[in-house]
Amino acid sequence: MDKGRRSRRRRSPSIRERKRTRRARLSARAQVLAVTHAPQVAARAQNHYRIVKSDVGAGERVATRVSRLGAIERREEIARMLAGAEITREARAAAVSLIEKAE
Repeated sequence: MDKGRRSRRRRSPSIRERKRTRRARLSARAQVLAVTHAPQVAARAQNHYRIVKSDVGAGERVATRVSRLGAIERREEIARMLAGAEITREARAAAVSLIEKAE
């Protein structure tokens, strides 16, 4: 779903809904991989992975690590996406709500 560009504009609810519906239809017949920073998108995923990049050596190379998240790790990651560095009780509750609505 990445077209190599970022948009800082907020999309209208109708555009977001059309994109969500399109992804859902596509995922019914094909594998869909979405890389996102949006907790609302992440909550709808069947599987959730964390991707971490780090410098290797003297900063000459970058290593990428991918790990599949379990249910608790997924909730924490979505809460982190919502709250930032400090995960609050409210962020955890909002993450649970997003996941439940997506199911």
